[in-house]
Amino acid sequence: MKNGKYLEIKSVDVMSAFKYFGGIFFISGVILGLFSNILRIDLPSIEMVRIFPFLAGMKPGVIAGIILGLIYGISAGIGFSIFALLYNFFAALFGGIKIFLAKEKSES
Repeated sequence: MKNGKYLEIKSVDVMSAFKYFGGIFFISGVILGLFSNILRIDLPSIEMVRIFPFLAGMKPGVIAGIILGLIYGISAGIGFSIFALLYNFFAALFGGIKIFLAKEKSES
């Protein structure tokens, strides 16, 4: 481990965590909606209908995928933003995660 250096992640930008994970879960929700349309699967589970009553009559399709994508994206964005805030808090107390970066070998 001589040829390299350590890098410490001291904080995570909360808004970038929200955008990144919210976007990933939004796209996966839309894809889920499209596949459910092909396979004719009812999307909302009993637990989701309890939390979001307006989903009770939702049929598979693109609109269902967009709605579920928004729900997945917003909830995942909020959840991972909370994790980013917690990381920032504990990194300030104990130090961040250290990553070892190896130097690239140059081809001569």
